[in-house]
Amino acid sequence: MNDSILKKLKDLKISDYIFDIIIVTSLVGIYANHKEKDQYLHKDNEGLKKAHNIRLVLLFIAVVIYIYFLETRIKDRKNTKNKFLSNLDILASILFVIGGLIFLYDEFKGDEQDIIIE
Repeated sequence: MNDSILKKLKDLKISDYIFDIIIVTSLVGIYANHKEKDQYLHKDNEGLKKAHNIRLVLLFIAVVIYIYFLETRIKDRKNTKNKFLSNLDILASILFVIGGLIFLYDEFKGDEQDIIIE
């Protein structure tokens, strides 16, 4: 087979793995919400801490996935015909990475420091 076809098939296989990871992280996120709810219902005194730690791991995984998508968008930019749309795609990926990092920072800091906006 052609090298470009093999590369596309490899990229699709990696995308399949990423979407499997997204499904698993979504289910684990539901579990984290359940642990937080247990804290509020007085069933688990450590529920908030467990949910916080789970969310930290999930957000880190999400940032890594966003960085992977950004990397693939930058690599695919060379092969596209419409450079403007490709640049917009890269910009959107950069914004996803920035948003993921902000969420990760916010979860890491937690309720310890309130952000004051005046």
